[in-house]
Amino acid sequence: MDWKCVDCYKLAKENARYFRKLLEGRGLRLRTFGFILTLIGFLVCLATAALWIWLNAFACGMSPNGCNSFSLHWEDTEALAYFIPPFVLGCLLTVAGVFTIINNRKV
Repeated sequence: MDWKCVDCYKLAKENARYFRKLLEGRGLRLRTFGFILTLIGFLVCLATAALWIWLNAFACGMSPNGCNSFSLHWEDTEALAYFIPPFVLGCLLTVAGVFTIINNRKV
């Protein structure tokens, strides 16, 4: 066996080891990014729902007749026009985060 071939084999083996570590690190970073996306999306959805409930409770409290029964007014399209887009954005971020985690999981 020629010495040059042995050196090439060692170099190829070292390069393969380096690229394997590089890809494993990339997968870890993408999984972490997926967890962050999922958390941010969940928090956006939670904050949007909390603000929607707060707005309806505030409107109920501002009623001159008093607030005897609290309900969410789904027919209020003007308010929903402000609350639906961030809720959908939060759902999309959550789904994107989950797909990022699934696609970069360790096998």
